[in-house]
Parts: sequence; C-alpha cells; structure tokens
Amino acid sequence: MAITLVQSVKAIVTGVSFTTLAYGSNVTAGNLLCNSHSHWSLDDNAINTPSDTLTHTHVPMVAEQAIGAFNKLRSFYVANCSGGANTVTFDIASGDLGDITVVVAEFSGAATTTPLGVTASGTGTGTEVSSGNTATLDQPTGMLWGAMIHSGADTTIAETGGATIVQENEGGTSNMPIGVSYELTTATTAQDATWTVGASRTWAAHVAFLKAALVLGDNAPTARSRARRPEDDDEDERQFNEVDIRYWWREALAI
Repeated sequence: MAITLVQSVKAIVTGVSFTTLAYGSNVTAGNLLCNSHSHWSLDDNAINTPSDTLTHTHVPMVAEQAIGAFNKLRSFYVANCSGGANTVTFDIASGDLGDITVVVAEFSGAATTTPLGVTASGTGTGTEVSSGNTATLDQPTGMLWGAMIHSGADTTIAETGGATIVQENEGGTSNMPIGVSYELTTATTAQDATWTVGASRTWAAHVAFLKAALVLGDNAPTARSRARRPEDDDEDERQFNEVDIRYWWREALAI
C-alpha cells in the first residue's frame, strides 16, 4: 500500500517558550502523524517531546540535533492515531524564550504498528545539505521523512533528489529556518534526504524511513510470479491422466 500525504501545516513564531499548531482538518483514525520542531534559544535548552489534544504518545524518530549551542532540530511520529480535531503543543525545555518553527503532517497508508525503520543524521557546512545514507531499508514500500535546519542569515532552501516538500521556512536571522520533505520508496536501497541552500551555512539534517502498511502481495513473490519448473509438466500430465481415467469409467458404466 502506498503512503499518501493527507495534510500539512507549519507555524513560525519568535520570542516565545512554546507554540501550538492545529491540523487544518480532523485527522483520520489509523493514520500516521509526523512533526518536526526547530528552535533557536540563548540558553542551550532542549526540545521537549510534543503533546496534543488527542493525548497521543509522540515517538522520536532520531536523537536531537544541534548546531552549536543554540539551534536545535528533532522529529517525532504517532502511529495509528486517534481520529478528530488535533492541536499539537511544542515547547522549549525550562521555559526558555526563543524562535520556534514547527511542521505537522498526516499520512495515510502507513503501518499501524512500529512503522519506524532505519534512520540517518548528518551535520556540515556548505550549500549542499545531506542527512547521510541510511542502512538498507527495512522493506521496499514506505516513505522517507527528511528535516533540516541551518544557522546564519536568511537564505533559500530547496529539496533535491526527488523529494517533495512538506513545508519549509526560509529563515535565518529573522526567524528559525526549517526544511521538511518526504519521498516514497519502492526498493530497499539505502537512501538519504538532501537539500541545497542559497549560501554556505552550517547545517544539520536527518532522515527516517517509515514503513507502509503491507497488503497481500507486497514485498514478496507470489505463486503467479513463480517461474515454471520442469516438475510442473509432470503435474499437468498427472492431472490429465486422472481426468481421462474418470471419463473412461463413466463411459464404461453407462454401457
């Protein structure tokens, strides 16, 4: 089953210790919820695990990433969500003030139990941003969730490598930047998430593989696709002989 983006929304706030972000419409029970939180704060405070009005447990995709002491990034997911109106609260640990940019998204078609697979994280400096490669994917069908931040002044952000934008904010000094993308997969080859930025910046990025729900025939060969073997000819002949014998007896009894 293919994963499909249902909805996404972002919030950009400055000089706060927390923010809330509501989904644009009710989320559907059983779907996958993903979110990414980036912030800048003066006191090196961490990203708290988000909470929401539907009382979901938000599971980290990767460990928190940092650029220096002040810029932080982390992503979370909720599998098999409850249905209804939902507002997510994001905050900075210890109630420190800072600039926060957050993204939430809903996807259908994901596995409802343990959807998180392999992940990768990277940091660097330059205009080419990469999460680094994951290990071999857990299964062919699924989705890559990628997120990145950078330090320094405002500049452009562009997804590359076939990914589709979820949401982004091309901030820097004016507010906290973030780029969030997703990409569907059809093979188990190792993958990464990549972006380009308009000017050289120090950056951090990560990618997480989230598994699609499996239906009959996904990711496995079936009897219909098996190559014909020599013994199949023998089986066909045996069945033909059985039919021929039954027909002979029926005709003999009718005489």
